[in-house]
Amino acid sequence: AGATLACGTGACASLMAAFTNGLAERKATVHLPGGDLEIEYAEDGSFHMTGPAETVFDGNWDA
Repeated sequence: AGATLACGTGACASLMAAFTNGLAERKATVHLPGGDLEIEYAEDGSFHMTGPAETVFDGNWDA
């Protein structure tokens, strides 16, 4: 366990809250410890997220 470097769900929710309260436009850059995410809150209510992706763990699960 540990800190999450980026959370797309949280970034989208933050933009939606900021937009709803008149504090942001529909498209914004959200700064996270793992890197910046470009988030767009579309007029149809969907979200579009663009940003870097990097493997931070690799492993196998033996069931």
